[in-house]
Amino acid sequence: MHVVMLPWLAFGHILPFTELAKRIARQGHRVTLLSTPRNTARLIRIPPDLAGLLRVVDVHLPRVDRLPEGAEASIDLPSDDLRPYLRVAYDTAFEAKLSDILRAPPPERPDWVLTDYAAYWAPAAATRHGVPCAYVCLFAAAAMSFYGSPETLMGRGEHAKTKPEDLTVVPAYVPFPTTVVHRAFEARDLFSGLLPDDSGVSEGYRFGMAIQESQVVGFRSSAEFEPE
Repeated sequence: MHVVMLPWLAFGHILPFTELAKRIARQGHRVTLLSTPRNTARLIRIPPDLAGLLRVVDVHLPRVDRLPEGAEASIDLPSDDLRPYLRVAYDTAFEAKLSDILRAPPPERPDWVLTDYAAYWAPAAATRHGVPCAYVCLFAAAAMSFYGSPETLMGRGEHAKTKPEDLTVVPAYVPFPTTVVHRAFEARDLFSGLLPDDSGVSEGYRFGMAIQESQVVGFRSSAEFEPE
């Protein structure tokens, strides 16, 4: 198979996607990993024995107002307030590159797209070309389930979070006794991710769309760590 992978532009996303790409390549499949030139140079190392199967394609980010020159990952930003502008650059460049790849004839056309949460547009783009998409979630299953269904993440439905206090109580859809909730200061910080930002959508919307529109959702977890 040929698998295309789209990690978000953060070290904690690029590194595990790269390791997963190596594991897929070691099974004999071809992998195309999309990143940016600076991230490729400082993070991605391809073992010589996988050079024929694992290809890294550098995608150049466009110039975006308020995005610092040379910023290609969240660690390059002097303030978290600038993250939406990195998302704008990511959406613009990576969506166009994925569309080019999906339009390519076989064997360059992928058999699967593996996407991170930020690329919320990837599942729909893949579907338009008849290619299945899997969302690779780097968060624990318990953490994601706390926020509920994709509709809840996107601020819709009866369980939508409308104020920070909604994150300080056990959700009604959790089917077992627990006292695990966010503290007030955590809730205030995390609630901002459920509100639209200057990229046009919220982080919650990105998560919700990635889950809802993908054919498969995979969690970076294990039965030993999260048996329930």
